Amino acid sequence: MKNGLETEYFESGAVKEEKPFVDGAINGVGREYYENSNIKAIKNYDNAVVNGEASFFDEEGDLFAVVWCATGLI
Repeated sequence: MKNGLETEYFESGAVKEEKPFVDGAINGVGREYYENSNIKAIKNYDNAVVNGEASFFDEEGDLFAVVWCATGLI
C-alpha cells in the first residue's frame, strides 16, 4: 500500500505534481506546477477525490480562481 508523497516531473526535471498518499489513496493537499516551477493548482483530496477548497493560478503564479469542490465536482 502506497504511503507518502509521490512526485511527478517534467522532462526538464522541474516538479509537475505532488500527491500525498495515505493507505494507497490520495489524501491531503496535492499541488500541480507549471514547467516554470510556479504553482498551477492546490487541491484537497479525500480518498483520491477532490473535496473542499481548490485554488488555481496562472503561469505567473497569480491566483485566478478558488472553488469549493464537493465529492469530486469542480
